[in-house]
Amino acid sequence: MAPPRHPHRARASLQHPAAPGPKSPGAGLTLYAALRLLQRLLVVMAGACHTCNRPFPDPPT
Repeated sequence: MAPPRHPHRARASLQHPAAPGPKSPGAGLTLYAALRLLQRLLVVMAGACHTCNRPFPDPPT
């Protein structure tokens, strides 16, 4: 399929440059992914279970 042409131009039009990527690494973060991340941070900040007072294992990296 040939590229679209303007009626008064002899050459094909150029495509616009691609938009730059997001500056923030969390730009595509969903609500549920953000909740999981916050829950992990709260577990690490708390340090131990409130019910049994046992320490949590180190989170996997």
